[in-house]
Amino acid sequence: MDLLPAHSAQSIAQWLREHQGVEVASRDRSHTCREGINAGAPNARQVTDRWHLLHNLTQVLEEFLLHKRPALQKAAAPEDKAASENGTKVDVGTPGPMSPNRPRRWQARQEERARKRHERLVEQWHNIRRLYLAGADLRHICQWLGISARTVYCYKDLQEPPPRPPYKKKASVLDPWLPYLLKRWNEGCHNGKRL
Repeated sequence: MDLLPAHSAQSIAQWLREHQGVEVASRDRSHTCREGINAGAPNARQVTDRWHLLHNLTQVLEEFLLHKRPALQKAAAPEDKAASENGTKVDVGTPGPMSPNRPRRWQARQEERARKRHERLVEQWHNIRRLYLAGADLRHICQWLGISARTVYCYKDLQEPPPRPPYKKKASVLDPWLPYLLKRWNEGCHNGKRL
């Protein structure tokens, strides 16, 4: 086991060249690891590590089951709850994706990442403004904060922190067909391949 100085293809390749004989390399799905292993041990067999495999499987399974939640709830409901007092059945809801606007876990994660990114930008703006107003040279601000000159030029004259851009949901390939798919689902077609 070893701890590499940086997560880069070059450091991975260098480590593998120094430790010849690696036949199997377990990695995540990042391009950095793949490129590093290809460069440092081109004959090594690359496999997905167990943790990432189970983590990705858990995410996909959770999202799939969330789509099937109404159907699962209906199937798990006891018969006496589905019947009303006068003996007629009560509609417990049509199974399927009837809540397209409900927040998804990955959307919450994306929103949290965007919020943290904006907080870092605001902190960076504060640091740039503080140094600039104190009379520091732009080149020195770049060196002290470890940022590009372009960023310093963008932020040095802003009187207020940069506004947070609104989070936009990416368009899906299915978006144009969503009304049709929901209509067919409500008509009783619950076969994903047929839809």
